[in-house]
Amino acid sequence: MINKNAQYRKQVRDFARKLYAYLKENCIGRELSTTDLVFEAFPPIPLDSQDSENVYSDISFFPSTDEELIDVDYALGTIVAQGHKYEMDGDHYAHQDVGLPHYIPYIFRLKNDKHPIWDGLVPFFNEGQSYLKWLRKCDEYVFYSSGLLEYLQRLKEFSYSLDDKTPITEKDLEEALMESQVSGDMIDIVLDPQNESKCRIEFVSRQEYHRRYPEISLRLDF
Repeated sequence: MINKNAQYRKQVRDFARKLYAYLKENCIGRELSTTDLVFEAFPPIPLDSQDSENVYSDISFFPSTDEELIDVDYALGTIVAQGHKYEMDGDHYAHQDVGLPHYIPYIFRLKNDKHPIWDGLVPFFNEGQSYLKWLRKCDEYVFYSSGLLEYLQRLKEFSYSLDDKTPITEKDLEEALMESQVSGDMIDIVLDPQNESKCRIEFVSRQEYHRRYPEISLRLDF
């Protein structure tokens, strides 16, 4: 924002703060660009909508040009960096030609949660109950990796048979899901060697999981 007047700079920063608030509320663990974010947080209002006069009543500025979007992208990145808690990780696209800065996708996440397995393909969850609920609803079209899909499908199928797999409970699986998304380990459900009528949860590396189930072609270079 070189040589821009103070009023414009304030408008850009205020708008970027609104985007930051939306990111924290709705986008942890997701991959998107600043342009995607702008139109998701502030979707166009149909001209005949009765809400058209009120929806943006607290918005004094809306970016409509590449130059303005670049300024918003820069301001948003600065705000996120200054907060020290979250990050906009765009390393995956560092050496790719994907256009202007506001079109470059990034993963918005907590700095301490690198999610080495999911890497943005699976949302970040703050509680195991939400993770389990999402897992049971997920469909094939959600995923880019067939190996990831097969792995999650196994967990999904197991989650529907918890009543028959004591002593593992729904709470056990919820806690395991939370631990796995932070540690990066895979969850494997195995027979209890002391009682083969029961199962237990094990955490294993991606390499170990691939060794156990070679038919699942997991991407190990996420």
